[in-house]
Amino acid sequence: MAIGLEHVNKKRLVENHETGLFESRRGKRFIKCEFNPNAPVYIDITSDCWSAQYAGSFFKLDWPALALPDEIATPVKSVAIEKLNTHAPRYLGHLETALKSLKKAASWTELTEGLGSLSSASWLRIWASMTARDCSTIRSIYSDLADRNLGGASQAISIEMKSWKARAKIVHLRHVLGWDPEKGAYSSAEVKVILDLLKRRPEGETTKDLCLRLYAWIMFETLKRPIQVLSMERDALQEVQDPTSARSEYFLRIPKAKGQSGQPSELWQITEALGREIQAFLRRPTVASQSRTRNRLLITGLEVYEQIDLSTAYNELATWSINQEVLSPRTKRRIKLSGRRIRHTGCTGMALQGADRGAIQSVCEHDSPFSANAYIDCVGAHLIPLFERTDRGIGAIFSGLSNSFFKGAIVDHVGPRPIIIPIASATPAVVGSCGKGGPCKKHPFWQCYNGCPAFLAWREADHRRSLEFLTNESNRWGAAEGGKQRSKLAKDFDGTAAGVIEVIKQIEQSNAEHGRQI
Repeated sequence: MAIGLEHVNKKRLVENHETGLFESRRGKRFIKCEFNPNAPVYIDITSDCWSAQYAGSFFKLDWPALALPDEIATPVKSVAIEKLNTHAPRYLGHLETALKSLKKAASWTELTEGLGSLSSASWLRIWASMTARDCSTIRSIYSDLADRNLGGASQAISIEMKSWKARAKIVHLRHVLGWDPEKGAYSSAEVKVILDLLKRRPEGETTKDLCLRLYAWIMFETLKRPIQVLSMERDALQEVQDPTSARSEYFLRIPKAKGQSGQPSELWQITEALGREIQAFLRRPTVASQSRTRNRLLITGLEVYEQIDLSTAYNELATWSINQEVLSPRTKRRIKLSGRRIRHTGCTGMALQGADRGAIQSVCEHDSPFSANAYIDCVGAHLIPLFERTDRGIGAIFSGLSNSFFKGAIVDHVGPRPIIIPIASATPAVVGSCGKGGPCKKHPFWQCYNGCPAFLAWREADHRRSLEFLTNESNRWGAAEGGKQRSKLAKDFDGTAAGVIEVIKQIEQSNAEHGRQI
């Protein structure tokens, strides 16, 4: 196995302009991987076992262990060198696995005669026996070989491959769509107990436990991928003083990942509570020392090659959360935390609040806008049967969450900017007023009840008339629309109605306390 790069001074590597490789004084050869141009990684290809260290892990591609005939190995190596200039070092492992699958699926005779001996029918047979990722990796390699006229690869077959699906049946985020209680999004009740756990500071908490708690807490507030949170540098936390008050605002500078790697990192705001907890963590002597050495914000003591690797982080967080013995209100079993489920929860929550595909893609930094579809679809798949089957009237579906929709206040007088029920009437039905100082870009009435903090609901208004209006409108639109297209529409109607129900309930409670009648 190649010697790790920690024994090589990167500053002394010299580029060989003929080969495009970087060489050391001792003759070692490296590929400069600029998957993230801001932090290039050097892949050692001196021997037949290529290797690199990246994101807390060691990756390798052992060519002798593959035992591929030269007719296949030689052209694939030349293409792999070019790909590794821009692909993450973990591509070494992906390629090794894909080539093992190819060798297992094809006969030795086919391989020794080179790729030119494999017909479309042969490739289809091989295709059916490989995993989705292996198919994608081989397809990409074959396309590059065909473009360069190497290894007998055919342009005609390359074009055919591009039309083949990697999987016979694609099930996108099936755990999300099925609301899987173990792998899908956490329920709202589960989120409450999880956040209570993450914000709790137990006496005698170890540095490792605190780090894992912060790791989960940061993912909950930012919805970033685990690799992004683990890769944050030592000075990622930014504190900004609010000149109008004595309070501070906190931000984290979080690097990009996956297809966005290499783009400038962005600042994402976090709560003051989380910001102060991170500051307390960084003040611990062992953390301060290791943080400077490794230039990482989160230090657990388990770091290898600058940071903890993803699989170790996954296992450690799962073990820590299980050991807290916090029971799920849904399954009655101990809650196990994972970064993937945290992201599922955040995305599903955004979809429940009516966020569109672009908004979810922006916050979660999905490479494709279509990645958000599963979260939007799961909300529709979950809510439509409830909307269609309930006989309790509009607003009933969200009645348990009504205070999440009405965010305004109950007042005794109508202000200068009245809000009315949007119906044709000689006498407008006033339900409240807008307390916003400047112009409002929100839709009047609908968004007043449904989450606007500037809505001042008039105590003496007939809010039951608002509920009647919403019921009639829902029935009218329901008769015109149908099926899956109603998911967002039905949710908007019911969310607004839930806000109206909460206004009525708050007025009744307040009047009862003061001996008034509604």
